[in-house]
Amino acid sequence: MAGGWVEERQPTEEPVRDTTPNTLCQADDTVQDIPMSEDLSYHPESSSIAEQATAGCGYLQALLTQIEHYPTTGGEYLEAIFTHREAFYNHPPGHRSCARGFSDIAYAVEQRAWRADREADAEAAVAFRHEAWVIAASL
Repeated sequence: MAGGWVEERQPTEEPVRDTTPNTLCQADDTVQDIPMSEDLSYHPESSSIAEQATAGCGYLQALLTQIEHYPTTGGEYLEAIFTHREAFYNHPPGHRSCARGFSDIAYAVEQRAWRADREADAEAAVAFRHEAWVIAASL
């Protein structure tokens, strides 16, 4: 280094070529960035809540995938909460993301259309959300 200038060094090995889809290699082996295009195949409003969520243990994920066919009038949601609570207290580390899973289930229940076998959806959503709070406070 002379007079405050930095000497330019020549690379000693072959440069790594970038083959990611967001770059364009030109004929002279230079890499040019190109802007990412919008992914037109992703439409969150057209996919169901169950397809988007991955939070929670396997039990909650299975429950969420079946939420469209899950009745709440007979109190089935209470059985699901108590079944999960027993599994949670037996092995808490396996349920770190279950608070989010219960919140996702509550949201899915709130968003589905009314039917006669879903009269208790509002109560079920409150119960699922409460269980999410209980789990979050326990971890």
